[in-house]
Amino acid sequence: MASSLGTPIVMDNMTAHICQHGVGRLDYARVLVEFNAAKKLKESISIQHTDKEQNVKGTKEVKVEYDWKPMVCTHCKVFGHCDEKCYIWPRTVEEEAARKNGEANEQGKIREII
Repeated sequence: MASSLGTPIVMDNMTAHICQHGVGRLDYARVLVEFNAAKKLKESISIQHTDKEQNVKGTKEVKVEYDWKPMVCTHCKVFGHCDEKCYIWPRTVEEEAARKNGEANEQGKIREII
């Protein structure tokens, strides 16, 4: 299941035990997955149940939950900053002025707190 989201890196002990032995029951699988920043994070994945002859017996949609979602820039296709903070993204004069004004306001707030 995790490989349909990205590259699985590591699983918790219970998830790994069930995957290795094919026996057990979990409410959820806990897996660390490496994602491609160019792709959107999936909200759900489809699981097919098959018999021994690989005939599809049923399909179930499984919700995906994330402990944390990083900021992603759709222009650079990297994690770590969002579109609004991207320095490569071409902007109009008005957008650049608004961005600089927003940074000035943020810096002013920090100075007031200190």
